Amino acid sequence: MTLPSVADSVEPAGATVGSGPPEEATRRGAGADVFRAVAHNRKALVGLGLLLFFGVLAVFPGQIAPDDPRAKIYPRGLGPSVHHLFGTTAYGEDVFSQLVFGTRQSVLIALAVGGLATVIAVIVGVSAGYLGGKTDGVLSLITDVILVIPIFPLIIVIAAYERNSGFFTLVIVLGALGWSYGARQLRSQT
Repeated sequence: MTLPSVADSVEPAGATVGSGPPEEATRRGAGADVFRAVAHNRKALVGLGLLLFFGVLAVFPGQIAPDDPRAKIYPRGLGPSVHHLFGTTAYGEDVFSQLVFGTRQSVLIALAVGGLATVIAVIVGVSAGYLGGKTDGVLSLITDVILVIPIFPLIIVIAAYERNSGFFTLVIVLGALGWSYGARQLRSQT
């Protein structure tokens, strides 16, 4: 039995034990961890599938829907059938075509509202947590008040009050009222 010499245990200059990443970690890309996490999570796979489904509907409505959603060319008030999956409206429009074309606007509204609410939540939540004191108290009070406001009845009232309410009004109202929960979480983490 021979004992190891001092020369055998000396590391190269500038290297320390355990300083480098494992060999396997250097071969993987940044997206590999995300892919592996999603692939092993059943709920994430279902969510990804739904996201892809609605994304395809929003991007390619003309190739999926059989007709123009505003075309009044069919008999009025038909029930579901092979030619009209969800029937027709009282004006003779295909309901399935309206559903497919409406997906695009719904996805756009969801993305815009999510973006606006996230920006407001980050600004309010991080500012309240970082600044503290009276600023924290005021921002936390505003957040708590927004949390208790019933959003959907307020949207109905605003839509009835503003006659030409459309995409922009809906995004502003939903975004301005949907940030409070995220702000509270960010404040506590800050």
